[in-house]
Amino acid sequence: MTEAVAPEWPTLLGESFPKDCFPRKFYRPQIEGDRMAIAGASNPVNDCFNDFLEQMGIVSKLVVPILNSERWRSRQHGEETGQGRWEDAESFWGLLVAHHDGKPRHWQEWEVEWLSALATQAGIAIEQSQLYEQLKAANQELHRQATVDGLTQVANRRRFDEYLLQEWRRLARHHAPISLIMCDVDFFKRYNDGYGHLAGDDCLKQVAAAIAGALKRPGDLAARYGGEEFAVILPHTDAVGAFCVAEEIRARVFGLQIPHGNSAVNSCVTMSLGVATAVPVPLSAPEELIAAADEALYCAKERGRDRVIQKVIENWELGIEDGA
Repeated sequence: MTEAVAPEWPTLLGESFPKDCFPRKFYRPQIEGDRMAIAGASNPVNDCFNDFLEQMGIVSKLVVPILNSERWRSRQHGEETGQGRWEDAESFWGLLVAHHDGKPRHWQEWEVEWLSALATQAGIAIEQSQLYEQLKAANQELHRQATVDGLTQVANRRRFDEYLLQEWRRLARHHAPISLIMCDVDFFKRYNDGYGHLAGDDCLKQVAAAIAGALKRPGDLAARYGGEEFAVILPHTDAVGAFCVAEEIRARVFGLQIPHGNSAVNSCVTMSLGVATAVPVPLSAPEELIAAADEALYCAKERGRDRVIQKVIENWELGIEDGA
C-alpha cells in the first residue's frame, strides 16, 4: 500500500479496521470494475465503515479499481457479462482511492475519468512488472534446463566446460589455485548389466547426490562429465583441500552401501577419483588440468580402484602422489 497525503492530514498507512467494516459484498463491485464515489455522510456504506471515515476525518472519497489492461479494455468495450465478471477476480489488483477531508465533495466526471486513467496506467505498470518477472523466471528455468543434467540434477557437461574456463581465467588473474576432481563409478558397466538400466540410473542419482553433498562452498561445482563419470571444480582450493574433498566423496559413495555383486573391488558400489591442482597463468588453458586429473584417475584405476590419486601441477612439471 502507498499513499500521497497533505501534511496536515493523518496517514492511513498502518491503520486497520474489522473485516465487518469492509465486507466482501462491499468491494465486489470494484472487483467487477465499478467505480464508487462517496460525496459525504449522506451516502453511507455501513455504520462501521462510516465510523472509520469519521475517525480519520474523511468526508468524501472516490474509489477506482486497478485492473489488468486486458480486463480494462473489455470493460470499456462492454464485453463482460454479469455472470462472468465475478469469476474473473484474479484480474483485480487493488484500489486507487482519493480522499477529500473537511467537507462533502461532489466528484466531477472529469475527476472520475482522470483517476480512472491513473488506475489504468497503474494496472498496465503492474502487469508489465509481472510479465517481466515471469519472463525472468522463464529465462532462469531455460538456463537451468540447459545447464543441468536431466538425470542426476547436477551440472551438465556444457556447464562444466563454461565454468571451468571462467574460473580458470579468473584465478589466473588472481594467481590463485584451482583443483579438479574426476570421479568414476567402479565397474559401472557390470552394474548395469547385472541390475538393469533403471537400477543404474538410480545408482547414478544417489552417487551424484553424495558428490554434491561433499561440497561446502557456493563456488564449488559438481557436474556429470559423461556416462558414469563425474567432475568437481574447486576454485581457490589447494592440493590438500582438494584431496580432503575427494576422500569425503569416496567415503560418501561407499557409505551409500549400494549392492554391487559384479564388482571386483567390493560388494557395494565404490568410486575411483583423480585429483589435479594448479595455479593458472595468463594465456594458459584448463585442458592441462583436465588431462592431469584424467591421468590421476587412470592411475587410481590401475592401482586397484576405490581410491584417490592426486597430481599437483607446479611450474607445469607434473608429479604423481598416491593418496590411497
